Amino acid sequence: MPGGRLAPRTTPGVAGHEWETAVRERLARERLALPDTTQRTVVAGTPEEPARRVVSGVGRSQSVFGPYADLGMRLNVRFELKADHFKNLKCTPAERLLAFSGCNPGFPTITPNPQYQILTSGVVGQRLHINVDFDSQREFDANNNLQLWYEGLEDEMLRRVEAGNVTFQAPPSRFVSAAIPANNFGVQAIGQIGPLEIRGIYAQQKGNIVKDRIFTIGDVTTQPVDREVRDLDYEPGRFFFAIDPAGLPGFPAIDVLALGTAIPIPDSLRVGSLRVYRLRALAPTSTNNQNLGGVRAVACGAGAGVCPQRAGPFQWEILTEGKDYYVDPTGAWFALAQRTAQDDYLGISYVPAGQTGCTGPRACVGTFPTVANPDTAEVDTLRLVYDPRPAVTVASPSFRFEIRSAYRVGGSEVTRESVELSLLVNQRERSQTSSRTYLDLLGLALPTDVTRFDQFNRLFPRTRDPQQGAPLRDFFIVLPHLLPFADTTRLTATERNDSLYRTPRSLLSTQGPPSVFALRLHANVSASGDRGVLSLNSFQIREGSERLFLGTRQLVRDQDYTIDYATGQVQFKNPDSLLVGGGGPAQVRAQFEERAAFAVSPTAIYGASARYDLGTHGFVNLLGLFQKQQSAFTRPPLGFEPASSFIGSISTELKFQPAWLTRAVDALPGVRTGAPSFLNISAELAMSRPQPNAFGQAYIEEFEGEAGRFLALQENAWHWGSMPSSSRGVESFGIQPPPPASTSAISRR
Repeated sequence: MPGGRLAPRTTPGVAGHEWETAVRERLARERLALPDTTQRTVVAGTPEEPARRVVSGVGRSQSVFGPYADLGMRLNVRFELKADHFKNLKCTPAERLLAFSGCNPGFPTITPNPQYQILTSGVVGQRLHINVDFDSQREFDANNNLQLWYEGLEDEMLRRVEAGNVTFQAPPSRFVSAAIPANNFGVQAIGQIGPLEIRGIYAQQKGNIVKDRIFTIGDVTTQPVDREVRDLDYEPGRFFFAIDPAGLPGFPAIDVLALGTAIPIPDSLRVGSLRVYRLRALAPTSTNNQNLGGVRAVACGAGAGVCPQRAGPFQWEILTEGKDYYVDPTGAWFALAQRTAQDDYLGISYVPAGQTGCTGPRACVGTFPTVANPDTAEVDTLRLVYDPRPAVTVASPSFRFEIRSAYRVGGSEVTRESVELSLLVNQRERSQTSSRTYLDLLGLALPTDVTRFDQFNRLFPRTRDPQQGAPLRDFFIVLPHLLPFADTTRLTATERNDSLYRTPRSLLSTQGPPSVFALRLHANVSASGDRGVLSLNSFQIREGSERLFLGTRQLVRDQDYTIDYATGQVQFKNPDSLLVGGGGPAQVRAQFEERAAFAVSPTAIYGASARYDLGTHGFVNLLGLFQKQQSAFTRPPLGFEPASSFIGSISTELKFQPAWLTRAVDALPGVRTGAPSFLNISAELAMSRPQPNAFGQAYIEEFEGEAGRFLALQENAWHWGSMPSSSRGVESFGIQPPPPASTSAISRR
């Protein structure tokens, strides 16, 4: 239409485009949507250049839900079908009765194996948001992410509804923030009514654990290690007495690290020269006897009588001091470089102090053999300090020679000065009767600080020990009592674990008592000589949850470092330039969330929080959280009882500008001020109500797993037997009497 209203050279295509634009703007104002279809626009040309067509909309990503959703999706599906046929050509009678033996092959077994991966993210109808990352082949279910949430407008009461992986954002608190669970799978809703904001959640806790660790990177990288051991986990087969500890004054309140100084040793028990002998257990299929060439001797337990506890005569291997074991300067006890096997025997022999041989006024303990006697008729004698036989009890003479008050911390990679220890009973560090810390009660605390571990005196070997404890290469916490967790003078009846010191080593893991004390250890260990690699010591780290700080600077992923979330390995991109500065080792702080791979007892949470906004005067927060943990067992075994806990708090932050306070200060003599006054009030009240066993009972043994009598079907478990003399009574069991012509029958061997 040349010469029209729009321009002298307006074409119908341009006019149509202008009309469509105006309509779209009007519809947008009315909050309607119109499909963005492909348009064809003809641009007016000049007389020298003809009009050309422009096609818009080509190449745009079309949503699978049409024009009403901005949602992209990537779906990978793989379907595998496997068929196998197993046939056993050599079947025994017992195998013919088994369903999967292959003796009765039928139709091939067809096994489908579908594999799929879904990755989608976007918005549906401007309100519904979707974020899904699911892979059926992932090793752990917790790695999959499913999120669906509705986003309301600012003037609506319902602000947000989430489903899938949700995180409960509790109000800031000084008391209950650490108890708020993360990475929950459930539903969460947020609403607002005027100045009141309400948040509620119902979900199952997936078990994300928040970690916070500090690494020191110098010539080598050191990292912290935390672990918890039980009072039952003493170091077995390493520490033994050479003298009879029952003869020491104050037994069993004996500190082995203070023998000869704070605790005197009677002259009759002083040791001059000590030798240790070991009898290795031989496996039935072993062809190598490591005891060959050793001394032929009989080991006897300490005590009155000819030989109250005897082992031998056997050939005993002679151990070498400084290579195989460490001897205390007093000679009263020794420690092996390697843990003795549970089936090995251990013996000792020593010459009394002040003598060069066994011909002095005091008799030797044993005959102190140094080499094997070529005359096999001559048998030496030793003192038996460890006997692995099942008949050994607490009354056996050798039982009291093993020291059960030493606990292993780690090897030479542990930084001694960084070792920290906490003793807990039911998660308590203090006794309920005396309010003293267990570290202080059991003699492990610093004299100046009862909450800190005295590593200088109680961590063995110490720097002042001969050759720093060589050949030992490990660090041990040694308590100043032979029965520390059964001390009646310091612990109440509910805190003691007497059975720990009465149960033989071979039965401690299967028939031992339950643990009472927990030893929580913390230490820095040397991790790697490569300062460019940092191991977070965790697996299955939640993607994007890590925060690495070099001093106060937060490092940027893919710019300063890369991370493998599956293995927890961090690789610095430029370690030489990044970690240099400050004139010493650099400290890197790592915060991250670790997924829990398995949950034996799923945890469900119900929570609600509210915030009332007081405007310029502050706010008031309310929090209530109920956690319930229950295993899938209908008869929960001991340790898996259903438990629950309730956490509640109320907190407030109030701010005022009282003019009367300014006037009161201004009224003071010599004071003239017009500056505004501020009054800030911060208060919080929190409560925790745990219920450790809501069921009220637990099952130790159901007595159902071994019900009935099982008969083996192997051919070698049966033999031919004679015919019973009478078949009387077998009819009641459904057994027909054998015919008279039968001369043999099968009977159970």
